[in-house]
Amino acid sequence: MTAKFGVESIELDDGLEIHGRPISELKQGVNVHCYDDHRIAMAFSVLGTVVKDTVIEEKRCVEKTWPNWWDDLENKVRPHFYFALIITLHRRS
Repeated sequence: MTAKFGVESIELDDGLEIHGRPISELKQGVNVHCYDDHRIAMAFSVLGTVVKDTVIEEKRCVEKTWPNWWDDLENKVRPHFYFALIITLHRRS
């Protein structure tokens, strides 16, 4: 999924090796499909705070572990960064 942002990652037996890039080199306007996994939504929403027009699909998947995640993220991040995240709500098929 990091490849969508232009970030190279290598899957290892025991984790991931991620080769970072400067924020200015990251691709903007990326849609992130979370597969109903709150960890994906949370991790990429943090990245979305600095990458313009990031779209997190299936935002409700975070409700099972952190019901106020989106409010808390905005309240903590907005004073420090441009909040570039676009949160969309898609119906389940």
